[in-house]
Amino acid sequence: MDRWGGKRVALVSSFIVLLGSVLAAVSSVHNDYGLLVGGEILIGFGSTVSQVCQFKLYPHYVTGRHMALVFGLTLAWNRLISVIAKVAAVPMTKLDHNWGWALWISAILCAFSFASVVAYALYERSLPKAYRPPPSANRKQNLLQLTGIPLVLQLPKFYWILNATQMLQHGVWAVYNSNVADMQVKTRGTTTQAAGYNSSLQSVIPVVLTPVAGLFFDRCGHRMTFVSLTAALYIVVFALIGLTKVNALAPIILSSFAYVTNLLPYFAALPILIDGNELMGTAFGVFQAFANSGSLIMNVAAGSIQDKTPHQKYTRVIYFMIALKIVDVLLGPVYIWLDRRWLRGSLQSPERRRVAILKEVHAEGDTLEGLKKSKWVTAVCGGILIAMTISGITIYVIYSLGASD
Repeated sequence: MDRWGGKRVALVSSFIVLLGSVLAAVSSVHNDYGLLVGGEILIGFGSTVSQVCQFKLYPHYVTGRHMALVFGLTLAWNRLISVIAKVAAVPMTKLDHNWGWALWISAILCAFSFASVVAYALYERSLPKAYRPPPSANRKQNLLQLTGIPLVLQLPKFYWILNATQMLQHGVWAVYNSNVADMQVKTRGTTTQAAGYNSSLQSVIPVVLTPVAGLFFDRCGHRMTFVSLTAALYIVVFALIGLTKVNALAPIILSSFAYVTNLLPYFAALPILIDGNELMGTAFGVFQAFANSGSLIMNVAAGSIQDKTPHQKYTRVIYFMIALKIVDVLLGPVYIWLDRRWLRGSLQSPERRRVAILKEVHAEGDTLEGLKKSKWVTAVCGGILIAMTISGITIYVIYSLGASD
């Protein structure tokens, strides 16, 4: 993406999503399961890349003004669509007594999305060159450059530290989100249907408050403060949902407030940790790799812990999640300390002040310490990512084979 530009990659990835959705829809006509799986794989590849394309382009247009607000609006929109899709999925399968309608409607929406990307590409082309995203790097590359490794090695040290230390934290939320309904069933005897309805409520409040939180970051700063506050709130949520018998709606509503700032501080921080827009696609791609690896490790670990708990209760899983969130509470002050030492307080500053600090440093002909590369930090954190990814896949395969036996 950093080599070819966000616009080109967005066009290709959105077309792949459209192609995959059409193949999935056609599979409903011929009852071809293989075609359905193939279509879903294409959708998975394309949608992941499309999301990173957005994050690549946003900083060019809104840096210094409303960057966190735009990220907040994006997260809110994604969560709103997710809620609508879950609610509408079953009714769509009953249209004309044909489940394929759910897939065809999805294909139509993907066609609209592709048309929107084409419209953006035409809009970008109509802009004066000075206002367009900067041209991509030289595309004449050798084999090593095609792998993207040289771009990854240019990422700064504070970026690597933030990602490595947050790796498992993303997985904690994934474990909670995927098991919150079953926790209600096991701890309170709630029916599966009621538990599913209760769980869906945690996505409602963030639709409204996530953009508000983004606006707060732009106007007031304190991005890393919310790392600790969000973690502390999740500790209360986990304790209430897994270790008490209080009405499940109480911790679920609390979790909806934590969900508001679960990802936003990091999305708002990553462009600050990259000096310029040239590595933005690589930065968000590596961030996604860390988050996915952490989620894989945590899901497998939580499943193993639960299996070894008498009656497969969630008690030990809850203690494990709380322990990790206690670490997260302590990480917030660490990030603030590093921010003051390496970035002159950029992460904690309002957006306009943050841009002013960066301009001052550039005027001095210098680079903020946290934005400099470190071979040792890159090697250690990159090694952690590789090791955790290999370990996660290996453990997943081992437990999957064990489950099948």
